[in-house]
Amino acid sequence: MTMGTQDLEQPVHADDSQRRTALTGRAAALTKESVCRSAAWGAAHPTFGYSVPAGSSR
Repeated sequence: MTMGTQDLEQPVHADDSQRRTALTGRAAALTKESVCRSAAWGAAHPTFGYSVPAGSSR
């Protein structure tokens, strides 16, 4: 997602080939921030959305 000090996000096709469009600048920075925050939140709340039986050691 990051190329040096500039933010760049380029979507890919299912076969990992690049698409013609790319996000740069503020739009890329906001998207990157959203992805990073979501990943951090998911790591802090690993069972969100899943039922864990009462008394489980998880």
